[in-house]
Amino acid sequence: RIDNSPVAASEVDLGSRTPVLITTNGTQALLAAAACAPEVLLASFVDLYAVARHLAESATTRVLLMPAGQVARGEACVEDDLCADALAALLAGREPDLQAASRIIRADPLVRQRIEVEPCFGIDLEVALAPQPSQRALQFEALGRGVGHILRVA
Repeated sequence: RIDNSPVAASEVDLGSRTPVLITTNGTQALLAAAACAPEVLLASFVDLYAVARHLAESATTRVLLMPAGQVARGEACVEDDLCADALAALLAGREPDLQAASRIIRADPLVRQRIEVEPCFGIDLEVALAPQPSQRALQFEALGRGVGHILRVA
């Protein structure tokens, strides 16, 4: 078991183990979307350009952006909302201002508090907010009610 630090995860030798990402809000948002859509893509700042590229190359004509936020509490998260805004800009043919988004996220009181409590969180934030042009889009696929779910590289 490791925490959800992208830096820590990148340094783990998995050997033959299958990693399982545990996320309460992410799972709830995925299940809600998968219940009413034939395809669900996962987007973050890291794979932002890959998701936009995948959508542009697909036959998809309509897209609904669903920032997960705090699903159970019905609260927004600044980083999810700004990522959705950035993806919307790319889909509209505009380049998003990722530096401005990063500044807004870092200024958020909840993010600042977490950086104070978890010193390594600042490094994780750097990784999470850095788009990777070579990244590929991830596609969520439900295997059946109560059976499980998989992610496929789209």
